[in-house]
Amino acid sequence: MVTFNGYLRPDGKVGVRNNVICVGTANCVNAVVSQIAREVPGVIALRHKEGCGDAQKAPHFFPMLTNLCSNPNHYAVILVGLGCESCDPEAIAEVLRAQGKPVCVVNIHRDGGRRRAVEIACEAARRFVAEARAMERTPQPVSTLCLGTECGGSDALSGVTANPAQGYLSDWLIANGGTSILTETTELVGCEQILADRAVSPQVARDVWRRISANTEMVDRVAGIFGGHAVGAAKGQMAKVSSGVAQGNMAGGLSSIQEKSLGCVTKGGTSPVCGIFGFDEVIGDRKGLYILDGVNSDHESICGLFSVGAQIVTFSSGRGSLLGFASCPVIKLSSNPLTYAAMSSDIDVNAGAVVSEGMSMDELGQKLIDYFLATANGQLTVCEKNGYGGPIAFWRHLTPVVPPKL
Repeated sequence: MVTFNGYLRPDGKVGVRNNVICVGTANCVNAVVSQIAREVPGVIALRHKEGCGDAQKAPHFFPMLTNLCSNPNHYAVILVGLGCESCDPEAIAEVLRAQGKPVCVVNIHRDGGRRRAVEIACEAARRFVAEARAMERTPQPVSTLCLGTECGGSDALSGVTANPAQGYLSDWLIANGGTSILTETTELVGCEQILADRAVSPQVARDVWRRISANTEMVDRVAGIFGGHAVGAAKGQMAKVSSGVAQGNMAGGLSSIQEKSLGCVTKGGTSPVCGIFGFDEVIGDRKGLYILDGVNSDHESICGLFSVGAQIVTFSSGRGSLLGFASCPVIKLSSNPLTYAAMSSDIDVNAGAVVSEGMSMDELGQKLIDYFLATANGQLTVCEKNGYGGPIAFWRHLTPVVPPKL
């Protein structure tokens, strides 16, 4: 049995980090969240733009925030509420306490204003940080790990080098009893049959077709609204097939969302597809390869992967991306050697060595497995060393804007 050294939680989950996080239930307390993190070294601030009436505007915000706080990489959570927002921090705390996770809730209206709320939060934060630092890692099976796979700033080599390397790692983890998640359903357009053919049952195959088809319709609808001008494409059919491809993707050699999708799907390796689920759920005890149905925004996808329970995310980029996550590790891969040469201090693994150095996919895959295990054992990723985190982004359903009649 392959093992790593992790942090066993009271609910049986295992973390690869042991962080204390501070997060608000409304965007108007971001300054308070940042202040608490500044005053107590070891606390990580997670800031976001949601809040107030978002229970009505984005009904998945509450479960996503709750699930993110529940991530096994988080030892303890400090929740900061203003007092009038629709997202109730006490309701989130109730879920966390049931999991055995230490939690402190401050309510600025109830507790006597910002200054008193900060005092209460900092007192709890110092205790949580001391407890977290006193914990030791213990041997745990890799079957307790969940991998999230992501790609952004893709180029023509992404589907040849870096994404297949993620698929290699995904297959290895699943073969050892673990879980892997493929996401960005809008970037699986055109791969419905590929994934349905690998489904473990006819029902899963139908679900995959239904969810990806819905995203295809969304891509077409947006293309019709914007005429493809956002990506420099012509109107009509060309707008439809290229509307999911960014300017940087095209500069890197990609011409359509279908072409990009054929590279994206390789992140899922060759394992059977066990199911597809939404951003407001958690992976739980499910094992194997699953698809997380969501948007093709790197920022929102990474947050979504950690909110459903992934402990580590691998992120390939052809053009070069600095995006990470403040409280959980993101492993960055470069798909081509030129990007790695220009941005080596921002990249963990040079997958472009397949084309520049003759490295085999087996060699690259094993290199990524070794790096993944080292990360699980506590080795910091480049994103963590460089402090790449910043605000987090929760997924919102895309509501097409209908142009007004003139």
